[in-house]
Amino acid sequence: MVVPLGRWVLGEALRQSMAWTRAHPMERPLNISVNVSAVQLSTPSIVGDVAFALSSSGIDPARVVLEVTESSFIECSTPVVETLCALKELGVRLAIDDFGTGYASVSVLRGMPIDILKIDKSFVAAVDDGGHGNDLLEAIVNIAQVLSLVTIAEGIEHEGQLAVARDLGCNLLQGYLLGRPLPAEQADLLILTHAGGGTPLASASPES
Repeated sequence: MVVPLGRWVLGEALRQSMAWTRAHPMERPLNISVNVSAVQLSTPSIVGDVAFALSSSGIDPARVVLEVTESSFIECSTPVVETLCALKELGVRLAIDDFGTGYASVSVLRGMPIDILKIDKSFVAAVDDGGHGNDLLEAIVNIAQVLSLVTIAEGIEHEGQLAVARDLGCNLLQGYLLGRPLPAEQADLLILTHAGGGTPLASASPES
């Protein structure tokens, strides 16, 4: 069920994003991030599925981020690379989710058409433990900057983690301190609040 369910989630996410955009025009349109499983990535129909979802929704592909877990990139086989390149040609952006939990190397990052590195929450939590927690997080951020990748720190749950991640240069932050999962209707109210107050949201998703 992973492939048909993933296809449906993608279509619904893009449709919802366009509904929010039409209802609440903002200076910076919303971006939408959608998880794509390793099984989907290896399915021959994935490029066609994404192309159809983009066309059906009418969304600007540049506003769509496809998030794939780090384990999906380990093999780095020719079909995987070709699929990623084909997805990039559609105009979407690609992100590695939960980076640091798998075995992807710097050489793998260099060879993949990736735009965004989402740093796993375990590295953010480690800043509370002292020791080398800050150093590890800083090292990942530095590697991403050298590779011209946008960094997102996952799992921000208190002000201390927020301050450290900002100080170390993370581009974007994600976690319960900043926002919890919401139904689409409640997310709509949140977007309306920011749109009306002149503070545009950088991104949103049906889950957050």
